[in-house]
Amino acid sequence: MILSYTQLPQADLGEDRELCEGDSTWLTVLPGAATIAWSIPSSNDSLLVSTSGTYNVTLSLDGCTSQDAVTVDFLPVVDSIDLGPDLTICLGQELHLDASVQRATYSWSTGSDDAVLLVTAPGVYIVELGGPCISAVDTVEVTEGNCAPLVHIPNSFTPDGDGLNELFGAVTYGTFLQFELSIYDRWGERIFTALDPSIPWDGTLNGQPVQVGVYVWQLSYKSVTDEGVVQQRTMGSVTLLR
Repeated sequence: MILSYTQLPQADLGEDRELCEGDSTWLTVLPGAATIAWSIPSSNDSLLVSTSGTYNVTLSLDGCTSQDAVTVDFLPVVDSIDLGPDLTICLGQELHLDASVQRATYSWSTGSDDAVLLVTAPGVYIVELGGPCISAVDTVEVTEGNCAPLVHIPNSFTPDGDGLNELFGAVTYGTFLQFELSIYDRWGERIFTALDPSIPWDGTLNGQPVQVGVYVWQLSYKSVTDEGVVQQRTMGSVTLLR
């Protein structure tokens, strides 16, 4: 008895691959004397692929078969990113700049590599995106808005001549259309008025030191912001110590 065998070529389409949308790739086998059957209508030894999917090939020779499959993914091309329009920010406010794109890497001008950047101060912010089929840059400028002023009123001061905590007044940030800070003694007599936040009270009346004790203050102001006119009226007390 004489035995013979058929050397069947092995189907080998290589590794799964990723390409960018708009590209194409050839899937090729070396069939030798075998017949070829692809999972899509074709009997050629090379198949041009331009859409995502899993492609199978079968080689047949003398009743024997060899098979292989490969998955080809065509990824979306990202060549632009939109952080939105330029923004304004107020002291104490937080903004989030979102550059999220699937499978992207991020490089912000601040050094951050997060998808979303937390912004707490004015500035020019730039992000660069990279990754498979991704190459994009955008810039957004954040400026200080016309914001409501911030006002802090201390609850005590010590005008004793030691150079520390000698003056009482409103600690402010921002601009005012109108401003008035008045101070009253325990009998309700107004003993000091400032129409400018930069003018503090030194703890005197008519050039003479007032008594140690608790004094009532009343503050009213008006300012214009991007949201409109802001008016505030508030009152409290301050302790004068020596």
